[in-house]
Amino acid sequence: MKGWRPVLRLAWRDMLRHPARSLLTLALVTLAAGGLVAAVIVARTTTPSTESALRTIPEGAQAVVTATAVSPATAPLPQPPEGLSTWFDDPEQPPLTSEQIAAVLPATDALLPYWTSPELIAVPSAMAQPGLVRPAETGGEQLVGQRLAPATLREAASDALDLLTPSLLTGQPPRTPADAVVARGLAGRLGLGVGDTVTLVAAPWNGWMSTDGRVGQVIADQQKAFRISGIAASDELRAWSLDGWISDLVSADPAGVDQRYLVVGPEPVTWEQARRLNQGMVQVVSRHVLMHYPPSDQLYPVPVSERDLMMQLFGLLVAGVLGGAALLCLVTPAFAVAAEQNRRLVALAAATGATPRDLSRTISLQGVVLGGAGGVLGAGVGLAVGVVTLGFVQPDVDAWRHLPWWVLGAAVGLAVALGWIATFAPAYWVARQNPLDALRGRASTARKRQASRFLPAAVLLALGVSVAVVSLLLPMPDDVPAAGVPLLAVLLQGIALVAFVLGLLLVISPVLGLLVRGAARLPLAARVAAMDAERHRNRVVPASAAVLVCVAGVSFGLVLGASLTSHERDSVGQPTDPGRVALGVRVAVSDELDEAVVADGIAVLRERFPVTGSQPVYGIGGTQERYVAQPACPDGQAPDYSSALEPGQPLRCLLYQQGYAPGLSFPTWRTSEAYVMTGAALLAGHPGAARAASVLDAGGVLARDATVVV
Repeated sequence: MKGWRPVLRLAWRDMLRHPARSLLTLALVTLAAGGLVAAVIVARTTTPSTESALRTIPEGAQAVVTATAVSPATAPLPQPPEGLSTWFDDPEQPPLTSEQIAAVLPATDALLPYWTSPELIAVPSAMAQPGLVRPAETGGEQLVGQRLAPATLREAASDALDLLTPSLLTGQPPRTPADAVVARGLAGRLGLGVGDTVTLVAAPWNGWMSTDGRVGQVIADQQKAFRISGIAASDELRAWSLDGWISDLVSADPAGVDQRYLVVGPEPVTWEQARRLNQGMVQVVSRHVLMHYPPSDQLYPVPVSERDLMMQLFGLLVAGVLGGAALLCLVTPAFAVAAEQNRRLVALAAATGATPRDLSRTISLQGVVLGGAGGVLGAGVGLAVGVVTLGFVQPDVDAWRHLPWWVLGAAVGLAVALGWIATFAPAYWVARQNPLDALRGRASTARKRQASRFLPAAVLLALGVSVAVVSLLLPMPDDVPAAGVPLLAVLLQGIALVAFVLGLLLVISPVLGLLVRGAARLPLAARVAAMDAERHRNRVVPASAAVLVCVAGVSFGLVLGASLTSHERDSVGQPTDPGRVALGVRVAVSDELDEAVVADGIAVLRERFPVTGSQPVYGIGGTQERYVAQPACPDGQAPDYSSALEPGQPLRCLLYQQGYAPGLSFPTWRTSEAYVMTGAALLAGHPGAARAASVLDAGGVLARDATVVV
């Protein structure tokens, strides 16, 4: 039996004779390769979409220019052609002026400024005078029973507003600063039409800045009424008006506020011009640049954290090793059974001149062929699943343009390697098979050996436990959330996990030997089963290992998920139990407006879900130290979780980042320290808290930190 052709023919016939085994192997390899491809596509294809960036440029405009308020000390602004999604403005830094920007752009093009508000509260207001600007809390008593909606306002002069406003379904464009066009979605939400009046309310500033800088602070705590002049063909919650409100406020206080422009004219904006403007911390999203994408050597380098990259690669390696081990433990027993069933065929092949290497290749080639076929199928399935999933998760990302094609080849190569490794043990056994024993139909005497000793398994288990303990004893940095867990600790924990899993896998065989010896006094059925397991160790051990890996993985996920959930409940607090929801205003304006906002939210929920009732919860504003007990730990420290959550425990203070420092537990910025509610309100969120509700009804106080109770 010389050459590859007889070996291939024998391997192919063996695959066809055992379709169940072949299909099982093919399905498992396909699943593994497909999962890898889909996971990498969804995780790595996160670069901005060229198509979505083009949609941000209105028809008739060459580019959208954003003069940021980022400090020039960090120049240039390293933007991709699609633009940055976030940046950090300096509240005291004025952006580049329109004259400075125009000096870089083509002389025949024009800059058209426009302004975008932060999220506002849109209120129907038939009695308000269009164009009137008042404090935000004015007229709150008229909002009882009104429908409200979040909305944004875009302001510009008429030439820019014509480009920014979608086509009108009815009405006409704004003629005065007191007029506004509202989107179809906003008009439908509020039940408004042309000629009605809508008031846009800007809440007090909460300190958060957006990609428009501190525009929220500039426009804060004001409201303006508009006459609806038209309805635009858009489902957004947005309005468009002539400049005269946001523009005037920004002109009086421009520091820290980003300024946006449309570039219109016959000449395109090039990548070279965009890079020159980047030196002034100006971002440019150009139609010409997106349609004629710059070469990679002209793009800004993408900063990569070596620590994060190593952690991701190490995590991927650990997941791959564990997943591959589970896959091999499922596939190897099937080939081991087939090798036992083909003893006589192997013996006849050996008698005709087949070498031990030829015999082993009849098994390993099946693994390679099935692995390659499963890899190709998995790459195709994973590609389709990843692209479709990405379309739902990130619809604005161009999956095909930024697809990591290398993962397809890597998946096929990994599948071939897994197929070969899965058949290594059965192929090795076939090569060592004694032809005479095989013809008699019994196990080879060469395979008979004592059960594996416990020493290798014990060493790996001890190593895993020791390394895990060392990783837990490593000193943590003072600022854990910012610095993160040290890389050494992560590496040690990964090593401990791998060593512990390998130790468990190696301990299966000696444990099986002990069970077989201990089965001598068991009933006949148990003894026969034990003897069969001893005779077919090459299939029993891998199958047991597969069960062990799967159960360990599920147990690990359950314990980790439950631990994280419990920690989140302890550290943040849950205002409601499952099946209930807590509503609150983001930023408080006035008691009347806040109540109207919450009431509108409840009304919206009633339209979609079976809301059975609601109870009010009030927050204490102003200086809260007079209502809340002083903390027991000094500044910069917090009690540990045992001290805070278990009354009677001795006080132990840790660094603030490591101790019990609960964050917001209610969805509102009004307060985070003290709430006023009745027992009925508490039971509405926590039906099982009857004892706590009775404390409230009796005039008592509930505390979430035992250390503040004296």
